[in-house]
Amino acid sequence: DGPSAVAAAFEQHPDLCILDVSMPPGDLGVDDRSTGFEVCRRSKELYPAVPVLLLVGTFEGFDADEAVRCGADGHLKKPFDSHKWGKSEGVPLRPISA
Repeated sequence: DGPSAVAAAFEQHPDLCILDVSMPPGDLGVDDRSTGFEVCRRSKELYPAVPVLLLVGTFEGFDADEAVRCGADGHLKKPFDSHKWGKSEGVPLRPISA
């Protein structure tokens, strides 16, 4: 959920955050389709230099304007093969263009 993700970012000092756009909001005060954006916003406040990628479902709409506003560095469409991550035939990182 959103509050757990924010707490984990604060406690773990990550090198990279990968956040699902849709996750339970907990007490963040947003709906479940906006939680990933809010967690991204808060993560960027804590660690501006840490890249944040947003995960979005293949059939979900993606709000690129909101992704830019919250500071996301890119997004990935689900599903993807995590075993190919970083290989030349791997998962394409989609930069955000509003």
